[in-house]
Amino acid sequence: MDPPTRVRSRLRGGARIRADFAKGTRFSKGGYSHDITSIRRLGNAGLNGLVNRLFGTRYTDLCYGYNAFRVFLLPVLDLPPADSAGPRADAMRWGDGFEIEALINIRVALAGARIAEVAARRRPACTGRAT
Repeated sequence: MDPPTRVRSRLRGGARIRADFAKGTRFSKGGYSHDITSIRRLGNAGLNGLVNRLFGTRYTDLCYGYNAFRVFLLPVLDLPPADSAGPRADAMRWGDGFEIEALINIRVALAGARIAEVAARRRPACTGRAT
C-alpha cells in the first residue's frame, strides 16, 4: 500500500489532468507489482481486451483496486450498502471479489466519465495477506 502522501499526490495529478476517474495501473510506465505471475498477467490481458473491445475503453489494468473518483460518480457505481446482509453471515457478499473492480470501471466508462490511468506500484503487504 502506498503511503497517504503518495496517494494525495496522485489525486492531485488526476485533478491536474482533468479526470473524473483516476484508475491505478501496474502496467504503465512507473507501474509495478511484485506478485504478477504469468497466469495472472495473461488473465488480466484477456479480460482487459474483452472489456476494451465491448465498451470502447483503453484500460491496461482492469482489476487493480486503486481508484479515485469525483463524488458525482457515486450514484453511477450503483453499489450495495456496505452493511447489506449476504445469504449467510460467513459467506462472501456481492462485491467482495475482484469482479467489483471490473464492474466499477465498466460503469464509469458507460457514464462517459473522463478516465485517466495512473501508474501504481504494488509492494508486498506489511501485514496480513494480499489478494
